[in-house]
Amino acid sequence: MATPVMAAPRKNGMATAGMICGIVGIVLCWFPFLGLIAGLLGIVFGAIGMSRAGRLGNLGKGAAITGLVCGILSFFMTGVMAAIAIPAFMEYMNKSKASGSQLSLRLLEKRIQSQYHERSELPPSAAEMPGPAGSACSSDHPGYKFPVRPIAAWHRDDGWRALDFMLDEPSHYSYKWTRTSDKTGTIEANADLDCDMTISTTRWEVEVIDGIVRVLRSPPTPD
Repeated sequence: MATPVMAAPRKNGMATAGMICGIVGIVLCWFPFLGLIAGLLGIVFGAIGMSRAGRLGNLGKGAAITGLVCGILSFFMTGVMAAIAIPAFMEYMNKSKASGSQLSLRLLEKRIQSQYHERSELPPSAAEMPGPAGSACSSDHPGYKFPVRPIAAWHRDDGWRALDFMLDEPSHYSYKWTRTSDKTGTIEANADLDCDMTISTTRWEVEVIDGIVRVLRSPPTPD
């Protein structure tokens, strides 16, 4: 008597794969690229799984539907997360770039105070260096930064020579000192941090009061 052959159990692997990918897409929605890929696979595999379920007596239909729903949800959630994360990341990057300008501004403040203490006069105005604000946004400038310029280029300007100031590393910012009177002036740091043609300016007002150089520090304007 012949031994009966057991029929192989029917499977709907696409439905299962769709469910797994859809769920993974939701989990990875904080990582837009990965979340979108997993969500898209969840939708594709879920749709194929639904088609196969119709030929297999609805086998795996629930998993296929789960994959479709989770895949679609991951698309929406990834978009929402990206809308939240990208502006926050850009703000963090701009603050990181701005932190370097604060150090340079404080150094200029100290040099101006020292100059007045030694000579009883504010230093002469210093033209914008290393270049015009925003001009760093060029393919000629790696990382959209001004390249380091030699000290001779800075010291051709009477103001920078008096301040003994230069930048020794690439910078997003350009700097300027304007002496507006015998007792007043402004220190400026200017940059187009995200190269959108909007210049962010940090301006500190300098005033000599009773022989003391005082500085009013203002926050940078929005970029």
